Amino acid sequence: MKRTIIIQQADDGWYNVILGDRFSGSLSWDECLGVIAHLLVGGPASDVPLRGRMETIDEMEHRLTAEIRTEVERDLRPVDRLLLAAKRKA
Repeated sequence: MKRTIIIQQADDGWYNVILGDRFSGSLSWDECLGVIAHLLVGGPASDVPLRGRMETIDEMEHRLTAEIRTEVERDLRPVDRLLLAAKRKA
């Protein structure tokens, strides 16, 4: 199976590894090499955890939305948390 792995360097010096519709996001050079080694040796379906995520745009948006929601809920006052929990049950 032929795969094309693309390495992009951003203007800020960080790297992005792209494989098909998946990308890693901002990585240091060492992390970039680790992702490439993982893809070449373990393959995309490997059971070995991948330190730098390879995700699609939709997966990234879902993850970031969940992270933002968690951050916002963490900063809520106790009374607001109770109101949010009651609203979710309804």
